Amino acid sequence: AADSESAGVMRTAKLVQRLCHHLSPETDEDRRKAQLKYAVRILGSRLESSLPQEQQYLTTLLQRRLKDGAPNRALGAAEHIQRVYSKRVLRKPEAALTFLHHLTHSQTTTGTAAVFHQTMAGLTNLSQGLSSQAKEPTVASSQVVPHLQTTASVAKGKAPRQQMNLQLQQQLQTTDCYQSQITESMLLRDVVMACHGVSGRYITYDHRIQAFRVDPSVGVPAPTRQLVSKLVELGWLFNQLKLYIDTCRSDLSYGLIGQAFCSNLSGHLTEYYRLIALLESQIDTSPPDSDGASQLTLTLRRLVVWTHDPLLKLQTLVSLIDVCAGLKGGQLLSVIYKFAQHGDVRVQVLVQSVLQPALKPMYSMLHDWVFDGVLNDRYGEFMIAVNPSITETEHMWSHKFLLRESMVPDFISASLAGIILNSGKTVDFIRSACGTLDFKLDDLSVVHNIAAMPEEKGFDCQSTEALKQAASAAYSTASQALLQQLISNLGLFSHLRVLRQTLLLGQGDFIRHLMDLLSTELERPASQLFLHNLTGVLEAARRVTNWDREDGEALERLDVKLMEASPGDCGWDVFSLAFHVSGPLSAIFTAENMIKYLTIFNFLWRGKRIEFTLAALWNEQLTSMRLVSDIPGLNPVLHDSRMLAAEMTHFIKEVQYYLLFEVLESSWHELQTSVVEAAGLDDVIVAHNAFLDGVLQRMFLTEQHQAVLSQLRSVFDLVVEFQLRQEKLHTVLLDEREHRRRNRAAQAARTARGKWAVDAPGEQVMAQHEAKFYADIEALHGDVTVIAKSLQTMIGRFLIMLTQHSDSNLKSLSARIDFNETYKSRIPQYAEAVSPMRRRVDRKPRAGPSGLRASHA
Repeated sequence: AADSESAGVMRTAKLVQRLCHHLSPETDEDRRKAQLKYAVRILGSRLESSLPQEQQYLTTLLQRRLKDGAPNRALGAAEHIQRVYSKRVLRKPEAALTFLHHLTHSQTTTGTAAVFHQTMAGLTNLSQGLSSQAKEPTVASSQVVPHLQTTASVAKGKAPRQQMNLQLQQQLQTTDCYQSQITESMLLRDVVMACHGVSGRYITYDHRIQAFRVDPSVGVPAPTRQLVSKLVELGWLFNQLKLYIDTCRSDLSYGLIGQAFCSNLSGHLTEYYRLIALLESQIDTSPPDSDGASQLTLTLRRLVVWTHDPLLKLQTLVSLIDVCAGLKGGQLLSVIYKFAQHGDVRVQVLVQSVLQPALKPMYSMLHDWVFDGVLNDRYGEFMIAVNPSITETEHMWSHKFLLRESMVPDFISASLAGIILNSGKTVDFIRSACGTLDFKLDDLSVVHNIAAMPEEKGFDCQSTEALKQAASAAYSTASQALLQQLISNLGLFSHLRVLRQTLLLGQGDFIRHLMDLLSTELERPASQLFLHNLTGVLEAARRVTNWDREDGEALERLDVKLMEASPGDCGWDVFSLAFHVSGPLSAIFTAENMIKYLTIFNFLWRGKRIEFTLAALWNEQLTSMRLVSDIPGLNPVLHDSRMLAAEMTHFIKEVQYYLLFEVLESSWHELQTSVVEAAGLDDVIVAHNAFLDGVLQRMFLTEQHQAVLSQLRSVFDLVVEFQLRQEKLHTVLLDEREHRRRNRAAQAARTARGKWAVDAPGEQVMAQHEAKFYADIEALHGDVTVIAKSLQTMIGRFLIMLTQHSDSNLKSLSARIDFNETYKSRIPQYAEAVSPMRRRVDRKPRAGPSGLRASHA
C-alpha cells in the first residue's frame, strides 16, 4: 500500500510538471518554476470551493452552462452526471463536477491555454509580491519527485488530505524555491512573543506606525497577515498597560488611590502572564503522532479563540487608562465610575473589579475623617483640603477645612459631600476649639465601619447609601455634642440676649438710663471725650439696671467704642457700644457680623437720640409756655413750634415702632426658633447670618435702600436743626423774661423814691429792646416755618418711597404715618402715588349683608 501511494504521488508530480510545460511551452525557466511552485501550493492547500456541492445544484449549473454553448449536449448532462455518481469511480465526484463547472466558466475564445496563461500570470505576480524577490534556484523534476517519495512514507497512516498537506508543508521547508516561506509553528512562536510585547524574528515592533507587524520580506499570505495583525494587538495593549503601571509606581504624586488602581492593573497583567506561559507551553510540548511526526496543538485560529477574552479585557483596560491619564484621587475614581456605566455587562464587571480596590484608600480616609476628624491626605487626593495657616478660632470653622469639588467622586452627591465635610469638621472643632481632646465617636465607628465597606458591600447603590447613613449618624452625634457645649458651657443664648438688649436696644430702661447719664458728656465736641469716663458711665448704667443673673459673664464683654471723628462732630456722632467675643463662639459672632451689629446699633442709637431730643424739646416748650405766658405776641411761634414738634414726634415714634417691633422683634423670634431647632453649628451660623442680613435690609441699611435711608437721615438732621432753633428760642424767651423782671424791679425802685417809673430815655431804650426782641422772635418763627415746609417735603418723599416698595410692612408704615391723610392733601406727588393703591383696595369685593362678597358690575 505504501509503494502504491508513493507511486501515485510521483505520478501526480510528473503530471503537474508536464501540465505546466504543456500549457506554457515558450515560458522561460524562472517563470515555469514559479508556476510549478504555485501549482504545488494549490494542491497542498486546505482551500475548498465556496459553492455548495449538492448533486442537484451542480447538475443545474452544468446544464445551464451547456445550454449557452451547445443546447443539444445539455439534454444528456443529467444522465451523465447520474452515471458519475452511480459508478463510484471518483472518490469526490462533487469536486470533479465543480472543477468542470469552473473550467467551462473560464473558457473564452482564446482557448484553455490562454486562460491558463492569464490566470497563472496574475497568481505568479501575487506570489512574487509576497516572496523576498530574491533569485531562487531552478527546481527540476528530480528535486520534487524524490521529496514527494520520502514524504509519502512519513505520512503513512494519515488521511489522504492530511498526507498531501504534510507533504506540501515539508516541500516548502526543504526545497530551495520555498526558503522565503515560514511554517505556522515558526510564526506562532513570534506571535506569542509579540503578545508579550517582545519583537521576534519575523514579527517586529514598528515604531513608525506604533504597532507590531510581520516582516514584509517574509512570504506570508495576506489572510494570515491579517490574522497575525489581530493577534499582535495584544502586544501593543500589553506595552501600553505596562508603561502606565511603571509610570504610576515610580511617581508618588499619584497618591494611594492611584497606587491601588495600578496594583489592581498589575493583577490583571499577572493573569495575562499566565496565559502567555500556557501558550508557550502549548508550542513547546506539541505531542507527536503515532509515526513520530510533530503535530501542532496550537494554531493561529485557535490562538484567536483563546485570546478573545484577554483581548477584550486589555482593550477595556487600555481605554480606561487613556481617560485616567494625569488624574488622581477623587478625579480618578470619578472617571472609573463613569467608565463602569457601560452597556456591556462584561465591561461593567471588569471595571467594577478595578474600581473596588481603588476605593479602599478613599474609604479609609473617609473613616478617619468622619469619625476622628483626622485628615490623612499626604498626596492631596482627598475631597477635603486643610488650610494650615488658619490658627484663629474665629476662622477655624469657616476657613480651615474646605471642600475640593474637583476631587469629589461622581458617586458622592453634593449633599453627601457636605455631610462628610461637616462631620469631620465638627469633630475637629470640638477637639481644637472647644478643648475637648478626648472626644471620640468610637461606638459609631464600630457600628458603621466605613473603611471595610468596599470589601463587605462591594460597590453599588447600597454601599453609597450605607456611607450616607454612617456620615449622617456621625454628623448628627457630633453636632449635638458641639451644640450642647456651646449652649451649656459657653453661654450661646446668654450672648444672644445681651446683644439683643444692648446693641439692638432691647433693654429699654438700660438704654434710657444710659442716655440720661451720657447726655452731658455727649453734648461736648468729640475731641473732648475720654474713653475711661464713658466706660465708667456704662458700668454705672449697667449696675442700676435689672439684668438676668445668667447674663453676668456675657455682660462683661460689653464695652464702649469711639469711632473716628470728623471736624465738627459731637459726642453723639462718635459714641458706640461694642461687644467682644472670643473662643468657639467667635465662629458665630465673627468680626464681619460684629460690624453688622455696630451698623444696626449706630442707626438705632441715632433714632433713639432723636426721640430723646424731641422728649427734651417737649419739656422745654412746656417750660417756655409757663414762663413767658405774660409776654404778648408769642402764641403764633409757640403754637407752630409745638405743632412741628408733635409732627416730628409722631413720625419718629412710628419709625421707631417699625424698627424695634416689626423688624427686630419678629426677626429675633425667628432666630430663636432656628437656633433651638438647629441640627448643627452650620444651621446656627446660617440662621444668625440670615437674621442680621434681614434686619439690615428691612432697616434700609443695604445699598439698594440708600435712597430711603438718605431721606430718613435727612429727617433726623432736620429734627436736630429744629432742636437747635428751639434752644435758641428758649434762650431768647428766658432772656426776655429776665430783662422784663429787672425792668419791673427798677421801675418799682424809682416809684418808691418818688420818681416816675419810666422816664423818656428809659422809655426809648425799652422800645428799642422790645422791637429787637420781636424781630428775633419773627426770625425764629420764620425758621420754624421753613423747617416745617422742609419736613413736609422730606416726609412726602419718604412716604412715596415706602408706597412704591414691595414690602407690605413698609406700606403699612406709610399708612400709619399719614393716618389722617394730611400729607396726601398737602403733597400732590404723594397723593398721585397713593391713589392707584387705594383704587386697587377699593376694587376688592366687600362682604354683603349675608356674609357673602358682593359682586361689582
